[in-house]
Amino acid sequence: MTDVVERLRPYVQGWTAYFRLAQTPRVWSDLDQWMRHRLRVIQLKQWCRGPTIYRELRALGAPTAVARQVAANRRRWWRNSDKP
Repeated sequence: MTDVVERLRPYVQGWTAYFRLAQTPRVWSDLDQWMRHRLRVIQLKQWCRGPTIYRELRALGAPTAVARQVAANRRRWWRNSDKP
């Protein structure tokens, strides 16, 4: 996961520098939400199995019901990564 973030960092910093003067705060907010969502998808894919997903989500402080639901539907990456 750290490798993905480190590879993504130069692009985001470049976009920020290039579009700094633009009046587009909503675009940056939407981009930030999408990138965080995508990083959650990558993390779920790395955990692979249901018990691992459940254990890791509980360790991160997710409620039991949410962790159980996400672990049960482990192949629906994009939809599951939108949970709180």
